[in-house]
Amino acid sequence: PPVLDRLFGETTFEMIQRKLNTNLVGFSKGDLGGLCFKVVSSMCPGKCMRLKFVARGSMAETKMLAKLVEDRTQNGMSYVEYLCHIHRKIQNKFL
Repeated sequence: PPVLDRLFGETTFEMIQRKLNTNLVGFSKGDLGGLCFKVVSSMCPGKCMRLKFVARGSMAETKMLAKLVEDRTQNGMSYVEYLCHIHRKIQNKFL
């Protein structure tokens, strides 16, 4: 896909994964690759971050999704609380 070429200078997942496994991958110097490099670098300045591709439907995807958490806000509802709130409103409307 064109996005992979713009990000990594490669056109296939296999080539990028091969480079990732040998620590030879880097973002391309193009506009999108450079921007992504700046974003990733700003997350942990001075540290090298490891990048891994996760295939949809794989066990690695399940593990990654389990690690995602929702940021809590002091004044707002979480997404689940919001869905429950809307569900209650709909139920009350039909009663």
